Amino acid sequence: MTGKISAVVASLALAGAANAALVFDTSIEFSGATAPSGPAPWVRTTIADAGANTVTIKIENLNLVGTEFNRQLSLNLDPALDPTLLNFSSPVQVGTFNLPTISTGVNAFKADGDGFFDVLLEFATPNPQRFGPGEAVTYTVTGITGLDESDFNFISVNGPVGNNGWPVAAHVQGIGTGGNFSGWVTVPEPALGALALIAIPLMRRRA
Repeated sequence: MTGKISAVVASLALAGAANAALVFDTSIEFSGATAPSGPAPWVRTTIADAGANTVTIKIENLNLVGTEFNRQLSLNLDPALDPTLLNFSSPVQVGTFNLPTISTGVNAFKADGDGFFDVLLEFATPNPQRFGPGEAVTYTVTGITGLDESDFNFISVNGPVGNNGWPVAAHVQGIGTGGNFSGWVTVPEPALGALALIAIPLMRRRA
């Protein structure tokens, strides 16, 4: 649904905003395809402050199983900022997968039938280069003055009514017997109580 507030688990460090983190735990399949076989959350994305003008973005395949793999992940950026200025560096990986191709652009990337996103990480599809179960990658992200974790706390736009407004989307492939199925996963709409955990409320992206 357009303008939908999406579920985010945000943890705020007592040391202050410099250590704040934004956590997206995917637990719903939104495209009408096939959900991953393991228990949710399937893919976790953690965006954390890492000093002045710097964040880290960590993507973990927490509960993918068997032949399942994460083909791509999409994120949003504050519409007041230019995503093409983002610089992804110093990757730290857990696993033997190929590092992703990273692309940026204002509303440049579409996840299935959902709205458009500003950041796209595309992982390999051939074996054994796939980004599979239990694997993770962390990037240091700079390039924009004042950048912090809250700048990624925005939702996709311009998708169809009833299937829009996600802060993150991951495309999981290799699902099911023979690995013949796939699905697009994101975070669910939160209960109102969960919103109290968020330092900066989720905002609606461009109309």
